[in-house]
Amino acid sequence: MNWMPQEDEGKEDEAQEEEDEVMNWILQEKRRELSDKERHGVYFALLVIELRDGSVQPDDKLLVSNLLDISVRSVERIWEYAKKQIADGKEVDVSSKKPGRSGRKRKELDLERTSTIPLNKRRTIRYLARSLGVARSTLHKRFHLNELNRITSTVKPHIKLENKLARLKFCMSIVDDNSISTSRAMLKPMTNMVHIDEKWFDMTRVKNSYYVLPGEPKPKRTMSNTHSIGKVMFLTAVARPRYNNEGELTFDGRSAFGHSSKRLRRSGQVRTEQREQKC
Repeated sequence: MNWMPQEDEGKEDEAQEEEDEVMNWILQEKRRELSDKERHGVYFALLVIELRDGSVQPDDKLLVSNLLDISVRSVERIWEYAKKQIADGKEVDVSSKKPGRSGRKRKELDLERTSTIPLNKRRTIRYLARSLGVARSTLHKRFHLNELNRITSTVKPHIKLENKLARLKFCMSIVDDNSISTSRAMLKPMTNMVHIDEKWFDMTRVKNSYYVLPGEPKPKRTMSNTHSIGKVMFLTAVARPRYNNEGELTFDGRSAFGHSSKRLRRSGQVRTEQREQKC
């Protein structure tokens, strides 16, 4: 027959109540990670109370902790850190110190070797990761951390010495002769110059995209050779605007603007035909 004294039952109930109280206290005092906005909110709330009442009382800290559902010690720690920064003459910043200090440490990666790798092996993240001997995802993360830059390189025309001399002569020709001996040379007004430029465009493209209705037939586009697409040339001529003595615009500088779609043969084909005629 199982029998337990009444006193033992009372002690067991008291122990259970004490254990429940301890668990409730642990749950209430459990630290919660505050965002930087909440941390600054704690500081500004206590700062307003100090400016209004002259000092911050423990009840004020308890009120702020209850509003944010955090421990009083967290509020005190933020306030003490802010007061220390003010005493040192620094700008108050109560942001969390955990970013960059907690979590798994980054893998050491020597990115200085990137400059020694040929450019043709640095066109993509995959090629560069293979040359460095690291994972592609690791290198991709470093790219998002701005430890690698992606640039675009365009091939520029090679300027020969004759071209450089011709450009230099042109620049010297538009310098005003009367201002060369002065400390600040001036350019000629260039009122007697007209700038002409041309631009070629294909009249159509080999592959185009269109929006059609359901059931509408596809447009039929034919051409004898895709390498002989007709072209249109736009020619533009501009000059300096002209003003009268009153400052009114008399000429806007646009001399001509037109286009031509006449089909011209390539210069190489013309030279070949001339050579055949001579033979």
